[in-house]
Amino acid sequence: MTQPDSKIQQACRDFWQSKKTLVLSTRNAEGKLHSSQTPFAFNDQGELAIFVSALAEHTGNLLQCIEAESCAISGMILADEAECEQIYARERLSLEMQVALVERDDAQFVEWMLRFEKRFGDIIATLQTLPDFSLFRLKVTKAVYVRGFAQAYLLEGGLGGLPRLQKGR
Repeated sequence: MTQPDSKIQQACRDFWQSKKTLVLSTRNAEGKLHSSQTPFAFNDQGELAIFVSALAEHTGNLLQCIEAESCAISGMILADEAECEQIYARERLSLEMQVALVERDDAQFVEWMLRFEKRFGDIIATLQTLPDFSLFRLKVTKAVYVRGFAQAYLLEGGLGGLPRLQKGR
């Protein structure tokens, strides 16, 4: 990896690890799109996870797409509007992800809940007592990190992928 690549990769990592909210795009059984947002946690492998209520529309969408055995969704992590100098060049990370349900009796569930507690505090212990909450692991298969104008980098294979500057279309 060249020096500029490693700097871009580190900037991308610093960006998404500093954010707490993921914007999701899911589909319902009829194929209608639904956009929403939810807090997320992450592990050292660059996988993300969300812990969400069955009352949220995206939870039902995720469960039905897992049942269909082809669960791909997209998401986005955004810089705060108030912190960007030019809204058209807003820093962001677009994600394509595969989704898996993590059952409460799975050892991974405990590991993820520890990450959520570290990131979000005492509320997680309360949410864990609610039976309608489900944990989903999101494996990023492709990411595009935008730092500004003419600075869009493709990260193939997930968040640990080598950044490649995208050319105009």
